[in-house]
Amino acid sequence: MDSVFINMARKQFDDAGEDLVNNKFLYISKNNESIHLDLNYIEKIYLKEVNSISFINTLKNYDAVVLHMLTDTLIDIVKKTQDNVNFVWIGWSGDYYRFIDDLEWFLPETKESMSLVKRTYKSNLKLFIKTLLGENTIKYIKRRKLLKELKITNKIKYFAPVLNNEFDFIKENISNFRPNFIDWNYGSLEDSFVMESCHLDDEYDKKGINILIGNSSFFINNHIEAFNKVEILDFKNSKIFCPLSYGNFENIELVTKYGNEKFGKNFHPFYSFINANEYKEVIKSCSVVVMNHLNQQALGNIVIAMWFGAKIFLNKQNLIYKFFKQEEAFIFSIDELDDKVNLKKLNKDEIAINRKILLKHWSRESSLNKTKKLISLVALSSAKEKK
Repeated sequence: MDSVFINMARKQFDDAGEDLVNNKFLYISKNNESIHLDLNYIEKIYLKEVNSISFINTLKNYDAVVLHMLTDTLIDIVKKTQDNVNFVWIGWSGDYYRFIDDLEWFLPETKESMSLVKRTYKSNLKLFIKTLLGENTIKYIKRRKLLKELKITNKIKYFAPVLNNEFDFIKENISNFRPNFIDWNYGSLEDSFVMESCHLDDEYDKKGINILIGNSSFFINNHIEAFNKVEILDFKNSKIFCPLSYGNFENIELVTKYGNEKFGKNFHPFYSFINANEYKEVIKSCSVVVMNHLNQQALGNIVIAMWFGAKIFLNKQNLIYKFFKQEEAFIFSIDELDDKVNLKKLNKDEIAINRKILLKHWSRESSLNKTKKLISLVALSSAKEKK
C-alpha cells in the first residue's frame, strides 16, 4: 500500500480520535524495504509474524480492525480470525472490482496494441501458462479462487469504496455481498491535495491552455483512443502532458511513439515521479484533462484539476463520471471532445459550483466528520457484540 495513503490515514484517525481513541497502526512488510513512513506512529510488522496464530488471536481485543486495501495477505488474516472480530474494509477499487465477472477495461485499439508490445519475462511466463492450460481452465481456476475469497469477505462488517455510487454497483453485480456501507475517503483537499487552504474564490491560472492525458502507463488509460480524440483540438500552443512514471512499463515505448507521432514537440511525457508541488503546478496549467479509463481511476488528479477549473473529459462508463453527473458538476464525456472544444477553462460560476461539490465530499471538515462517524459506528457495534 502506498506510503502516502498510510500517512494520510494515520493522521485522519488520530485527529478524529481526539485522544479518546487508542489507535494502533501497523504496516505489514515482506522484507526490509525502505518506505516513507513516520515510524514514531506506525509500527512495521513482518509477514511471518502476521500469519502466526498468536497475532491473529490479538485481533479480537480491538473494537475494530481497519483493513486498507484487501490484499491476499489481509484476506488470509480475515479467513483465520474468529467471527467476533469487527473488520472495516477501506477499498481501493482493484481489490473489489476483481470480484465482478466480465468487466472490460480496454478499448479496441488499446486491446490490439497490447498484443504488439514487447513482453516482460513475467508476462511471457503468464502467456505460456495460459497457452499450456487453456484460457477456459485459467478462468475456472481464477474464478474458484475469487469465489472462496468473496465468501471470506462476508466476515467483514463495514466496507468503504472510493466513491459512494460504487457500493450500489457492487451490490448489483455481486450477489450476497454482506459488508455494510460506510462513507470514508483518504485525505482532504487541504491536507492531501497540496492546497494548504481551500476557498471558493481561490485564484486559478486563467491563461493555462495545456492538456493532461492519463495518470500512468497502465493500459487501462486507453491512451491510443485518448490521443485520437485530443488530436482534433487546436493544441499548437499547448503542452500535452502524459504521466508514464508507473504502471505497465512495456507500454511506455508504444505510448511515447504514438504521442510523438500525433503531437510532435508538444508531447511531454513524464518518465519519473516529480514532487507533489511540481505536479500540482502542471495540473494548474491545464485547461483540458482527459482520463479515458473505463474503471474508477485517477480521482486525485481529477479532483485537483476540477478545483483549478479544468474541463475534464471522462469515459461515460467510468463511475467517477456518473458520480459527478449525479452531483450536477460541470464535467464532460469523451464523446463531447471534438473540434468545437476551446482550450479555455470553465468560467468563474462553473468553477464555483464544482468547488462546492468538492468541498462537500473532500474538505478537511468533511474528512474529519466521516472519520469520527466511522469510529463511533464501529465502537457502538463492538459494544453491542460484547454485551
